[in-house]
Amino acid sequence: LNSKLILPNIFLTSPVFMPSWGANKAGASLPSKKYKTDVKPPGGSEDITRRLHAVLAKLCLKNSLGLREIQAAVLKTFLVHVDTTLVSQAQEATAEWNSQMQPLKAAGNMQALEDLGSPHVHAFAAVIEVLKESEHLSDTEKPVVCQHDQQYYGSAAETAKVIYVCRLKKTFEKTQKKLHIAVHHSQDPIVDLLEKHVVQSKGKVKRGQPPPGGLEKELQQLLDQLQEMAE
Repeated sequence: LNSKLILPNIFLTSPVFMPSWGANKAGASLPSKKYKTDVKPPGGSEDITRRLHAVLAKLCLKNSLGLREIQAAVLKTFLVHVDTTLVSQAQEATAEWNSQMQPLKAAGNMQALEDLGSPHVHAFAAVIEVLKESEHLSDTEKPVVCQHDQQYYGSAAETAKVIYVCRLKKTFEKTQKKLHIAVHHSQDPIVDLLEKHVVQSKGKVKRGQPPPGGLEKELQQLLDQLQEMAE
């Protein structure tokens, strides 16, 4: 009788017969997890700060590279001379937008601000006016510009639906500026005509990934110096 009572107890509590979940519950230690890591034990606050700066610099450079890759895929970039009407009229248009925006913003007139639209819309409107008068476009090409103007650019809100980016940027050469354009595919004919105008005005079309900017270059130099100090 006693053996019948003891045997089940032995079966349940013996390490030989006990299932794994029962052994763990009974107090058996679990194997410790090992995480793969390349992080070395810090050597002090100065070491942590140096490594932190290096990691942040690498992260910034990586993100900047990613943005330049996206820019190459999305934006159409032209290199134009600062003395061209394309640059002067686009700058005048954005300056005029700014002069209209300031009092509206100060007065809190949000509806008027919305109707005014973004500065890139006004810059693009100036581009369209330049193309209408361009001596580099034929008599059959200029009506295409006028047709698009009537069909798509009736208001700032309508223009913004198909024109996503239109802005001028400085370059290392003071005599040149970059014109970035990003549009809906329905506006490809206009972009093609703009390219023709720019090229025949002694401008250039920039393709591919743009080079690192000044801040990226400076950050890379500082990172290289920091890594040399750590060696």
